[in-house]
Amino acid sequence: MERYVLRGGQPGYERLRLLARVHRPNTAELFRIVGVRPGLRCLDLGCGGGEVTFDLARIVEPGGSVIGIDMDEDKLALARLAIPGQGVTNIEFRSRNVADWDEPGRYDFAYCRFLLQHLADPVGLLRRMWASVRVGGVIAVEDADFDGLFCEPDNSGFAFYAAMYPRVCALYSGDPAIGRKLYRYFGEAGITEPDLRLRQRVGTAGRQPHRLREPTRHRDRRSAHLPSLVTPKLAG
Repeated sequence: MERYVLRGGQPGYERLRLLARVHRPNTAELFRIVGVRPGLRCLDLGCGGGEVTFDLARIVEPGGSVIGIDMDEDKLALARLAIPGQGVTNIEFRSRNVADWDEPGRYDFAYCRFLLQHLADPVGLLRRMWASVRVGGVIAVEDADFDGLFCEPDNSGFAFYAAMYPRVCALYSGDPAIGRKLYRYFGEAGITEPDLRLRQRVGTAGRQPHRLREPTRHRDRRSAHLPSLVTPKLAG
């Protein structure tokens, strides 16, 4: 049973909504680069309150659909309540532990963000994500490396967060420095020559300016698309 370090329920739902607003531009650009488009069947693992899941649902209309999977029943209940106000009907939220999830060949696009850092076996999940997409499909992962956190000038609250979150994450068998290891983990999962992008967010407003390193990985199983970004994997 995987254990999630951060608080769930309503407080966790609101935190994830804020996180989604902050990271939406980068994630939207990632979806554009990997070719998310109308008609695709998509998967959002560790979807939380569904902010990214809703964005995917809008992108793949018409004809596409999105499944969001998370083990936090409270967040999923809030996500389901939000569906009517989002103006989409091609979306479904399911309660499941990602450690037990396995759906070979079901999707065109499988995605997770800030999930692998919480897992004791991230390579195992990458293998199952890769198996879940059909030939021609894509998987994409966004995650962080907390060694990249800093604040100038120093701030005691930020310093506490930067010191304690990695310790707690590691205590729960997670890896707060997983970002730097994603390329190697993709290889260990049998996913060769994935594309790697590094984005460093800079915060200059509010009381906690910060920079957070967010390596982003994606790998394409298409026979011919984005040749400068990926190595094609052909059926055979």
